[in-house]
Amino acid sequence: MTEPIRVSRKEFSSDEVIERLDEGQRVIVTVEMLGVRRDVTLRKTNDEYVCDTGLKLLSYADSAGMKSCIERLRLASVE
Repeated sequence: MTEPIRVSRKEFSSDEVIERLDEGQRVIVTVEMLGVRRDVTLRKTNDEYVCDTGLKLLSYADSAGMKSCIERLRLASVE
């Protein structure tokens, strides 16, 4: 497995994040809410996309679901 990519919030577009997940990379996005820093880990395992917020594990069967999650959580820049 390759080293995960650690990025700040909105450093990539949601499509760029999906591209990296499809290449087999894991993307870690650092977010800050109410003064608390937290890592959100995005990955693709087999044919399932996974978003691990540290509080909740969300999974999606396709890239459209993952893209929607990334945009809903505002983890990527607006295209």
